[in-house]
Amino acid sequence: VVEGYMDAISLYAAGIKNVVAVMGTAFTPEHAKLLKRYTLNVKMLLDGDEAGINGAERSLPVLLEAGMMPRGYVLPDKMDPDDFVKQNGVEALRKEIDRAPELFTLLLTKRWMSSYHGLPSEKVQVVEEAAHALKAMPNRQLMDLYILEMSRQLDIDMPWIRRALAQ
Repeated sequence: VVEGYMDAISLYAAGIKNVVAVMGTAFTPEHAKLLKRYTLNVKMLLDGDEAGINGAERSLPVLLEAGMMPRGYVLPDKMDPDDFVKQNGVEALRKEIDRAPELFTLLLTKRWMSSYHGLPSEKVQVVEEAAHALKAMPNRQLMDLYILEMSRQLDIDMPWIRRALAQ
C-alpha cells in the first residue's frame, strides 16, 4: 500500500504488480475489508516524510481491527517510491519491503519512542499512544506479543501495561 497513484504507477512499471494507493485519503475500514479479500499480510510503503509516518499511524488501528498483519517500511530521506527505485533499483526496494518490520514495531520505535529517555511520564505517553492502535484489536495473541514488545522496550512489566490499556 502506497500513498498516491503516481507511487502505484511507478512501482507497477518497475515490476511490483501487487500495489494499491490510498490516494491521499485516510485508510478506511472499507479499504481494509477490500484488501482482506486477497490477503491478511499488508505492507505499507511509506514516503520518508512526516506525512508518511502520520499515514501509517492512522492506518494501523484500522488494519489491526480488521485482523490484518501489517508491516511497514519508511523510505529514507524524504524519498518516495519512484525516487528510491531510480536511485537504488527495484531489487533493493523489494529487499527492503521483504524485511519490513511489523507496522506496530515501526511506530513504537520510530514514532512513539522517538524522543524517549526512560522517564515515567514518557512511558505513560508511549502506552497511551499505542493503546489507540490496540483498543479494537480482535487478535488477542498478537496483542499480547505487542504488549510484550512494549514491556521490553519500555522496561516495565506486562501487567502494568495491560492495566494501563484497560483504562
